[in-house]
Amino acid sequence: MSMEIANEILINIAPEFLWLFLAVILTIFLVMSFILQHHWKYYGIKGNSKVFARALFWIISVFLIFTMLLSILFFENI
Repeated sequence: MSMEIANEILINIAPEFLWLFLAVILTIFLVMSFILQHHWKYYGIKGNSKVFARALFWIISVFLIFTMLLSILFFENI
């Protein structure tokens, strides 16, 4: 595939569908985060200073959600 053809490919996805998809992903994320918080509290990860899984989970999750949000906003403005 040449560069000329690759530059002409258009993706026709409605922004409303992307916002709905983001809402579904956020709902699943919230449910799973509540489950993980309970699991971590129940099994004692809360008091263990050596375990950084919770911080890593939140940092990566917030970064990915923020990236998805920005991607949709930029996609709408194209």
